[in-house]
Amino acid sequence: MNVSGFYWIFLRGLDKNPLKVYCDMTSSGGGWTRVVDVNPSRDGSCPRAYGYITLPKKLCTHKWTGSPNCNSATFSTLGVKYSEVRGYAFGYQMNATDAFSTGRNKVDGILITTGQNPRQQIWAFAAGAYHGNGAGVGVSSVPYTWSNCPCGKYPGAQPPALIGSNYYCDTGNPGNQSHTAGWFLGNRLWDGKCFRGSKCCKNPLLPYFERNLGQSTTEDIEVAICVTDRRQYEENIGLEEMQLFVR
Repeated sequence: MNVSGFYWIFLRGLDKNPLKVYCDMTSSGGGWTRVVDVNPSRDGSCPRAYGYITLPKKLCTHKWTGSPNCNSATFSTLGVKYSEVRGYAFGYQMNATDAFSTGRNKVDGILITTGQNPRQQIWAFAAGAYHGNGAGVGVSSVPYTWSNCPCGKYPGAQPPALIGSNYYCDTGNPGNQSHTAGWFLGNRLWDGKCFRGSKCCKNPLLPYFERNLGQSTTEDIEVAICVTDRRQYEENIGLEEMQLFVR
């Protein structure tokens, strides 16, 4: 059976009633069960943990709570035992987000994790400040690249050890536009289309990622929209669409 679509499945040891789930039966050998499907344009809403805006585009966003942090939503994995995760995210940045430059175990973007003790990072989607070198932006008259993607034309800070190489980084800012330029809707993040000179689109799986966790689990998945410097420059991340699958 290699046709992707909706199936009724029975989960061993759980409820006797079957569950209707979407299965990807073709990608990377098939057998993937969809457990996350976020699409505010289609649904007209977002998970309650996130903010929701309709202008200039329907997006799930970071919801300001008084301090820089992450808004986290938990998604059930339906009791499916899995050791691999596959998925994608599309989004946009507002103003000059900071990728990995904001400190230990932090990211401006989307962080996907699972488990509790310890919590395991699955994948990060980071948003860098500029495609340019940052010169002449804000208070800086000299090149300032620290907030750029580490794989960008003008590389920025490396990701923390918690994330390692398990990330995609992109920027919607085509040059050195300012901290108050607003939403960069002309350049969607993490879609595999990078600016010339960037090395951020080398992974042939883009826009998808795949991660082998090294062990099996049935733990739910947490998806966090993180903004670590919002008070100063009103930075934000807008999630347009995300799907995650487990196997």
